[in-house]
Amino acid sequence: DDLRLEAVGGGLIDAVNYDISWYNDPSKNDGGFSLERINANKPCEAETNWRAANAPIGGTPGSTNSVSETSLDQTAPILIRAFPTSATQIQLYFSEAMADVSPTAFSIETLGNPVSVSANSPYFNIITLNLASPLLSGKRYTVSATIAVKDCVGNPLASVATVEIGLPEQADTADLIINEILFNPNTNGTDFVELYNNSNKVIDLAKCVVATGGLTGSFGSPVNIETNFLVFPGDYVVLTSDPITLKQQYNTPFPKQVVSVNLPTLDDKSGSIVMVSSGKVLDRLDYSDGWQYSLLSDKNGVSLERVYFNSPTQDLNNWHSAAASVGYATPTYRNSQFRDSTQIIANGNEVLISPEVISPDGDGFDDFCTITYNTTTNEPVTATITVFDAAGRLVKVLARNQLLETVAGVQWDGTTALAQKAPMGYYIILVDVFTPSGTVSRVKKTVVVASKL
Repeated sequence: DDLRLEAVGGGLIDAVNYDISWYNDPSKNDGGFSLERINANKPCEAETNWRAANAPIGGTPGSTNSVSETSLDQTAPILIRAFPTSATQIQLYFSEAMADVSPTAFSIETLGNPVSVSANSPYFNIITLNLASPLLSGKRYTVSATIAVKDCVGNPLASVATVEIGLPEQADTADLIINEILFNPNTNGTDFVELYNNSNKVIDLAKCVVATGGLTGSFGSPVNIETNFLVFPGDYVVLTSDPITLKQQYNTPFPKQVVSVNLPTLDDKSGSIVMVSSGKVLDRLDYSDGWQYSLLSDKNGVSLERVYFNSPTQDLNNWHSAAASVGYATPTYRNSQFRDSTQIIANGNEVLISPEVISPDGDGFDDFCTITYNTTTNEPVTATITVFDAAGRLVKVLARNQLLETVAGVQWDGTTALAQKAPMGYYIILVDVFTPSGTVSRVKKTVVVASKL
């Protein structure tokens, strides 16, 4: 919410746009505690200079704040991102309130210096650049800011800072895909949904809506993503209601790619998440906790990661639990279970197993294999895929008369039909493929279940 202190004549004295996440203590989110400014000597800082009161009565009205400290502000501001409000105007977003500065402190690739700049009231953490020449559609630019750019108390940027900019385009189906989801967080944790730009377009998140999905294709609890945030091709972006908690509980190497959104409630057992733009469904995932790795002793705090960008979102074989070695989630960066589909597609009517040696220990390295069948026929193809041990005993049926895509993948995570880890050794993957015209093929492949010494 927005809170301003103004003089009787209307002049702005101070302003804050606070959020419940500023408490920095989920145990106090239910109320009864005031939000206190930590340091009056740091007037430029916003989120980082506030937290929930530690006072026994929940606040300190009329006395020194319970979280007060008095060190001087020597922290350099950070250039976070940029957004074009039009072809001739760019807004630069900073980590704190900024001072006015000359246009020569900024430059735009191929366009030079802006003709004018101004820090936007009332929070002054946004600087607007007005350009002499327009940005061109389909072109990406680099905006540079020199150390002449300073915060409101005079701390300069630590070095020349750069951000990318481009005019956004309308997203289409499968341009922005659901790449990772945490729907069953740890105690005092937070849900998140990670998206990946699988297109060559620059996409504006503010044009998107995140919602839950109904059984008939309808949407429930739609939430507009009100933040003007550019997602460039090949970029990840994470949506969460509590960015602070997310960054505390998981490694987030690209924290600028976390966006605060009032996410719809994600059910801990099963549910749907839908991304929509201009009435068009970009992607939809109907998830279940049954998709998690069956040998996990505790599913709390473990995200589901997409395996292949270009395989169907709703294929359960395209999802796997995040690896223990990365802390059970990978917000803002490549999934621990990611695989490049161009490296596993079989040639002709052939079965390919990748990798041929698996070590299902949750370390994110060869935790499972994918059985793929590449068909060149126009007929629908079904397959039964079965695992046997070296003695010919049935271990697990992976697929039974399952309709395959043109290039399909089925996972085996090294578990048996009894949800136990298969012993080390050689296993036979038997693939029986059928078409309506009567074409039948049978292929046998071997897989080794290994373990670290």
